[in-house]
Amino acid sequence: MIKAIILMHPQSADYLSEINCFKSKKVKPIRISCGTTSHDLADLSESNDFFPTYASYNSALFETSMILTVWEHADNLIGDDNVAFLHTDIRPNFTAYKIWDKIDKHLKTDINSSIALTVSSIYKGLWQSWEVPNADFLNPHNDPYYLHCFDNGIFVWDIIKKYDPLLYEWAFDTKPKMIYGHQFACTRNTLDYLGYKLYSMISKMNLTDIGFWTPHVFERYISL
Repeated sequence: MIKAIILMHPQSADYLSEINCFKSKKVKPIRISCGTTSHDLADLSESNDFFPTYASYNSALFETSMILTVWEHADNLIGDDNVAFLHTDIRPNFTAYKIWDKIDKHLKTDINSSIALTVSSIYKGLWQSWEVPNADFLNPHNDPYYLHCFDNGIFVWDIIKKYDPLLYEWAFDTKPKMIYGHQFACTRNTLDYLGYKLYSMISKMNLTDIGFWTPHVFERYISL
């Protein structure tokens, strides 16, 4: 079973409700309002239904706050099941029962496995397979945010290097294939490790390292 955590925000489009994206015995959706927001269709509220909660971090971390809140309450929320994170504002491009079967089979291959669930809409129609062609992957060296900076000369990779230098060195030495984003599926074991890594990083971050670029930092951190 995959517990699909649906991140809901009242200001976001809700394409997932237009069709039944979860018509499969392999998945159970759990809809949660992000941060301190409230959504009429949500099952739970990140700020009101969890304690402790990382909802107050949402304005800086965006979706990462939800991942941390789910990680904190994983025993009660997902148990030993696998987990997926999705936004309501993505446009589905799959047949529900087929894709969830594939994801379920992939996660069963390894206790530490994970899989990205979304890519940029610019790729729509470019391939028919459910896997991204090798030619379309990014790696740390050709990442636009490695080549370009935010205001005041802030590079997102410099922040990763500052707080996790070993992971930074590994990334640039091995050049892993990367799909950036907060939308993915993984095993419970992988969620436990990811949550620990995310918490370790945010608990050390200085205020000067937090800004519009912070969600982009964690997109890459999660991908690694």
